[in-house]
Amino acid sequence: MIRADVTLKEGAKNNLTNKWCSIYISHPGENEFVKKNSTSYEESILLATEAMEKILRRRKTKLVNQRNGKNIS
Repeated sequence: MIRADVTLKEGAKNNLTNKWCSIYISHPGENEFVKKNSTSYEESILLATEAMEKILRRRKTKLVNQRNGKNIS
């Protein structure tokens, strides 16, 4: 991983789920981006980090399988 940017933003006042968290990760190959919203920043951060963790685990598994000669998509 080369760089990670986390942004917290408040959306429209008339929407209950107006607390946004976006995570952008820059690394060799493809860059990853996640954006989640909720009623609180804490929950938005939790949702975004869980989604990013899932994406990164899937990517790592794919790379390890390619290195070991398994061609699983």
